[in-house]
Amino acid sequence: MLIVMDPAATGGQIDVVVRAAEALGFTAQPMPGTHRTAIAIYW
Repeated sequence: MLIVMDPAATGGQIDVVVRAAEALGFTAQPMPGTHRTAIAIYW
């Protein structure tokens, strides 16, 4: 799964999404880009 964050998302907001995915047993890998951050979610 790929989650694309809003361009104005803060580091704290990205961390919340990463922690929520990890709490469900997934691995989350933030991928910062030029305009926004995507977060890859996988087992």
